[in-house]
Amino acid sequence: CCEYALLILECWADAPEIQRSADLYEDLIKCCVADAMSE
Repeated sequence: CCEYALLILECWADAPEIQRSADLYEDLIKCCVADAMSE
């Protein structure tokens, strides 16, 4: 999940719809935190 989030970050800076991308990124962060907590 975290590796995917990093890929999103690379594209995020160039995304035309920054706000929508930010919402998606926030969801990915929550996913990564959940993964880290479960391990």
